[in-house]
Amino acid sequence: MDFVQEFGLEKQRFTEYSVTSKAGKHKIRYGSIPIRYSKEAFITRNLQFGGLTIPVSADASTEVDWRLRRYGYEWDFVSASRGYVGLLTDVKDNKFSASISAGPYGTESTDVRVWVPTVGLGARAYPHRLISITGEFGVEVTRFKGLDRLKTDWDGHFVDFDVYGTVNMGRNVAIQGGYRSIRVDYTSDTDTANLRLKGLYWGGNLRF
Repeated sequence: MDFVQEFGLEKQRFTEYSVTSKAGKHKIRYGSIPIRYSKEAFITRNLQFGGLTIPVSADASTEVDWRLRRYGYEWDFVSASRGYVGLLTDVKDNKFSASISAGPYGTESTDVRVWVPTVGLGARAYPHRLISITGEFGVEVTRFKGLDRLKTDWDGHFVDFDVYGTVNMGRNVAIQGGYRSIRVDYTSDTDTANLRLKGLYWGGNLRF
């Protein structure tokens, strides 16, 4: 089911929380993006969601929750005063749940959780000592020949692209803005999910 089309889910802003611990060329990274939608709609065609059938002209409501967490490691194999190039390895914890309630017709819900190992590259350049440009790109490791055996009860793809600029306001404070795109396509014996998150963002950076 396309929740955006059927329930008219609109664009929203979400908050990402991330922590990075650095020791020389090595970094341990954690990030979390909680994404939640809640919407009511007037159904304009027959809908089927799991064991729930919703007829035309029924009122229905939905709640969608996608929690994406990242546990990662970065090794900057090229490191210099004007930038670096690093290898990224992450485990992405995708937990997706959705429910639809249609009054007398009942309620149906689904829960999907997929752990996706990813690998990619990250690079940063300093055009000025107070300004940096960073880009990161990662895909699931099972995309590569010989590693597809890691897939057990799921199949799909994961692509994460992030590019952003940072302006340092001092030793411990910085502001940043950029563009990020996350795409998850997941298929199992019982579920299918196609999740998209993309857009411009801005934020702050604290260093200790």
